[in-house]
Amino acid sequence: MSNPRLEDTNALSILGYEGDDEEERGILDNRLVRNVVDVQKLEDEIKSFLGALEKIIGKLSQEVGNYRMETISVTAEVNAKGKVSLLGSGGEMGGKGGLTFTFKRSSNS
Repeated sequence: MSNPRLEDTNALSILGYEGDDEEERGILDNRLVRNVVDVQKLEDEIKSFLGALEKIIGKLSQEVGNYRMETISVTAEVNAKGKVSLLGSGGEMGGKGGLTFTFKRSSNS
């Protein structure tokens, strides 16, 4: 597959931190870059991410103490290479441009 170009409707421009996925680094150790990512690659990443979340969220109890859980919001980060990952605590700065998925329980559950 050739490198996607921004003029192509099957590509998106992503501004994110460039870093080695295999090595844990801090935000200051990475540099901010703009990269063009193939839409199909990003779609596959999101489907994989949501598939893993489905396994976790599907097993959660509807009741938490005296409260009923109606919605769950999950924030994901998309890096400059199009990799989608869960945004953990302390990552607020990187999460402003990420994706937020909000799940609401269906009325028949």
